[in-house]
Amino acid sequence: MLKNIIYINLLAASVLLFASCEKVIDVDIKESPNQLVIQGNITNNEGIQTIKLSESVAYTESSIYPPVSGANVVVTDNEGNAFTFAESQPGVYVAGPMTGIAGRTYTMNVKVKDKTYTASSTMPAMVPLDSLSITKITFGSNELKTVSIHFTDPAG
Repeated sequence: MLKNIIYINLLAASVLLFASCEKVIDVDIKESPNQLVIQGNITNNEGIQTIKLSESVAYTESSIYPPVSGANVVVTDNEGNAFTFAESQPGVYVAGPMTGIAGRTYTMNVKVKDKTYTASSTMPAMVPLDSLSITKITFGSNELKTVSIHFTDPAG
């Protein structure tokens, strides 16, 4: 008898769980024109530097971003050096080999059709490592090792 009551209660709870109400909410998302998306960075590793140009897409569309071709992409530094990026494939612009130098300010100018986009950033100095440490962690019969990096991050 007690078993039957438990089964009936479980059945009733299951019916209530799966028969919950649903309400369709229709959200009116306004369309906006595609925007230029610029992805890139200058590193302190010698080699080819890359800047990618694409367009944004509507929220409801797939995540395939159309590349932007035919742009003029130039990066300059505060020492008067200029690096012109050439289009290697649709939407991908490369320059180099070049190496970013800590303390220099780099300014990127991208001209697409009749619009110019500009951004500047100063490359920070590398933070030297003070030390490394290894810690053993025992978990049951397993022993794990973790590596910790120690450094002092300078102000600024």
